[in-house]
Amino acid sequence: MPLIYKDKVIGVLDLEHTRRGFFTDDHRRTMMTLAAQVAIAIENARLYEEIARQERPSGTGPGSCPRIANAAASADTAQACES
Repeated sequence: MPLIYKDKVIGVLDLEHTRRGFFTDDHRRTMMTLAAQVAIAIENARLYEEIARQERPSGTGPGSCPRIANAAASADTAQACES
């Protein structure tokens, strides 16, 4: 089942069963509804990440200094990145 947001496929939702012909039209309708909601949630998460990335200054944020986690008790975390 394609995950579609604004006429663009952004992913696929795959549901399988060992028995051939197991899924009914009711299953298909439920999956279509679920796929639409999942596509919206994925797009919202992508937009949130994009905004968060734009708002934080370059060189800051998660992953910019792997030693910050270890320097959390230190008063000067910038020094941890420099050393």
